Order: sequence, then C-alpha cells, then structure tokens
Amino acid sequence: MDEYLKLKVECCEQQKQKWREMIKKMEEGGQPQHLINHRLEGMKDDLFEYYYKLMQSLEKIPDIYFVNDEFSRMFEKMVELARFNGNPSLESNIIRHFKVRDRNVTDWRSSMGTPALTMAIMGRGSADNEDLINYTISNWSALDIIRVLYFGKEVTEIEEAMCDGMEKLRGVYFHPNTTCKIIGAAAFQNCRSLKRIIIPDNVENLEEACFAHCNKMSQVVIGKKVETLGNLVFWRCDELNDIHIPDSVKYIGDECFKILHPGGLPTKLGLREITGMKNVEELGHSVFMGSNLTEIRLGSKLKRISYNCFSHTPLKTLTIEYNQSLMFDRNSASFSTFPNAFNNLNNLVTVNLRGGNPVKWIQKLKGQFTDCKEIHRLSVGWREQIAKIRARNDFKEDVSDEVIYIAYARILEQEAMQLMTGGETNVQVPTDVTRYISGFNPKRK
Repeated sequence: MDEYLKLKVECCEQQKQKWREMIKKMEEGGQPQHLINHRLEGMKDDLFEYYYKLMQSLEKIPDIYFVNDEFSRMFEKMVELARFNGNPSLESNIIRHFKVRDRNVTDWRSSMGTPALTMAIMGRGSADNEDLINYTISNWSALDIIRVLYFGKEVTEIEEAMCDGMEKLRGVYFHPNTTCKIIGAAAFQNCRSLKRIIIPDNVENLEEACFAHCNKMSQVVIGKKVETLGNLVFWRCDELNDIHIPDSVKYIGDECFKILHPGGLPTKLGLREITGMKNVEELGHSVFMGSNLTEIRLGSKLKRISYNCFSHTPLKTLTIEYNQSLMFDRNSASFSTFPNAFNNLNNLVTVNLRGGNPVKWIQKLKGQFTDCKEIHRLSVGWREQIAKIRARNDFKEDVSDEVIYIAYARILEQEAMQLMTGGETNVQVPTDVTRYISGFNPKRK
C-alpha cells in the first residue's frame, strides 16, 4: 500500500509539473504549434510510463475493492489524457502501453493497429474481439500482449468469446456506473492469469463458461443484480476457494463450480466455502462436483437439485430448508457413474432438515444418500427403531434405512434422551412415533 501511494503522489506531481512547463511554453509563443503538439505527445508518453508503474504497484494490493476503485478512476483519467489535443480517429504511435478503442468515432475500426499492454474499450454498444484488434492488420496472436482491459460506461455487453484464450490477461475493470448487463459465453474462458474480478452490480447474466478454466482466479465478487450463473461459469477455477452468492441469483447452471470429470479422483481444489444462496431456485447437475466443500446450507426457495451435484466432495454438514416444490433429478443412467445429488458422500455426518415433517421429507429424499459411508454407519445403530418406523408408516423398499434415519434423526435422539434419563421431558414428539419406539441403544462408534 505504501509503495502504491508513493507512486501515486509522484505520478500526480509529475503530471502537474510538466503541464505547467507546457503552458509556459505556449504562453511564450516561441515555437510553432506542431512542435508544441509533438512535445505534448512526449509528455503524454512520459506520463503513461508513470501510470504503468502505478498499475504494477496497485496490482500487489490485496484489497480487491480498493484496487477496483483506484483502477476505475485511473482509467478514466488515462482515457481523457489519451484523447487530449489529438485527432480521436487516430492513435498516437508514442503511447505504447495504453490504447483506446472508441466505437463512437467514425470509421474507428479502420484505424486500429496492434493491441497495447493496457486497452480501454469505450463507446456505446456491445464489445467483441474486433474491439481489440484489426484482423486485416494483425492476427490473433497479437492479443497475447494484453495485460489489462477496461470497459467504459456505455459498453452494454461483453460478447461471446471476446477474450477467450488470452492467457496473459490479468486484470478486467469496469466504469463505476457501467451499463453492462451481460457477460457472454466464454467471454474470459482460459484467461489463466486472471486472478480477481468484481462483476458490476448492473450485470444480470453470466453466460456459459464465461470464466471457465481461469485456474488462477482466487477472488470473485458477484454483482447484486446477477440472476443467472450459466453452465460452466467457474468450471476449473481451481484457486477459487470461497464465494458469496447474492440474493439476486436464482439459477446456478450445470457444472458451474465443477473441478473434475466423473470418476476422477478428489483434487482438494476449488470451493471450500460458499455463502448466500438465499433465493437460489435451481441447481444444475454436477454444480459442485470435485470441489472442497465441507458444509453447505440450501435455502427455502430451492425447487430443483440435479444429479451429481455434490459428487466427489468432502461434504460433512448439509442443511436443507423445506420447500413443497423441491424435487431431485434422478438420472436414468447408471447411478455408479451418474449418482443422485447426495449419493457417495462418504464424509457426510450431519443432515439438518428445516421445516416440513419426516414423512414429507422421506417423499422428497427417496433415492438419495446411498453409499454414504458415515450416514450408513449411523443408521445401523438405530436399525431396530428404523424397522418399527418403516412398519408403522408402511414405507416401501424404495425408502432406504439411511433416508429414514435422516428424516427421523432428531426425533430418535430426543426420544432416546427422554427414555434413557428415565424421566419426563417437555419434548414434543409427533404422534406417528410417540411411545412405540422402545429399547434405545444408539451406537455412535
């Protein structure tokens, strides 16, 4: 932080001093205008060298919000300076590190040369990969030099595959009042040097694979208006350990946070913690597959959870709130290859069911929690009581002991405590299990 602030002061002082010198020369009138303009371009070149150093220092600061705000302010100043006293339809050959692409300029595409280290995309409308390079002049490999991108206020959408494969791109920033609503499919796919991004609050949709395989991405802030996280949005973002899903998000698409392929070995990469998800209505298949989640809470708005959703995760604690519309996709393929959402979770110990009642939960959870080693072990300790519950409620063979244990676990434990202490309690036990369960001998080891 100290290094950044020192460079910032130096940059501002340098600008002020050189501007004073230029004004003095113009007032003296000792040189023709074209020489003054030439001198101005030299000053701009020197100034942009300072800005480039400032950026390098700024990128080292861990506070993502501070960095984002400072970059946005800096870029607006740089765009203004790049346009100062020049023909907006032409690019300066002097400014090597920073170039502006402006779609508001007539015939702007015809003037484009190779990209610069830092690019500002300005003007009204959608941004695409032609905003970065003129294909009649240079080829796609020239994009390898781009390190930082800035999108101006009037950019409304980042189109499909705009920056796909730009492996050296490490920074993406937006105007504070951006009008951008969509980040298109594969827009930043395979940008393997991109480490962090704040998705603006104005963005509503993150489309398929837009940040897929950004395997160095470690910090993501999702804007407050994003409703859809499309399929594969953060697929193979190996270093993305935690993320907050804002209340605006309703849909999380297939394989959104997936780390590995079906049948692959756990990698201990990807998400460790996910918060929010309060209003999520649908989780696609394999959303968290292979991630490092140990705990998750699913909200009361959830209506659909698809197969493979938590496969190959070390999930230990699961909390689900009841929703009458909640359903689980049951894949028609072999469950050994495409298990249901909560199958094969060997570390799962605690399942907290909020709302509803045991019978309603059993109807929802049929087919889930098979081959969950710890849940099976716990259910064995209550085998006698589970058999009585099964007979009393006429649960068929499609309802496993594990599902009955999960649905009735709290009641079983409350009743056991009441009987084992030999006294009365104030615990309210539903009539479908009152007093017909006896002889408790819970085994926990």
